[in-house]
Amino acid sequence: NHKLVNDYELKDSVILILANKQDKNVYSVQEIKEKIDYDSIPNLKKNIKGVIGLTGEGLKDSMEWFSSKLM
Repeated sequence: NHKLVNDYELKDSVILILANKQDKNVYSVQEIKEKIDYDSIPNLKKNIKGVIGLTGEGLKDSMEWFSSKLM
């Protein structure tokens, strides 16, 4: 159940989930999408990006996507 994202006041919010530690044996972006039932989240400005915090891989692309949705 996505109570928070279904809140009318948040309907125009930008949602970015950073899937960290993609260099380890952890959930992939696709697995996270399945676990949280991503496609059922009604927000059109949403994304899940795989990142590696130690190297910064994926962070620049993630922040560029995020900032482009704020405009």
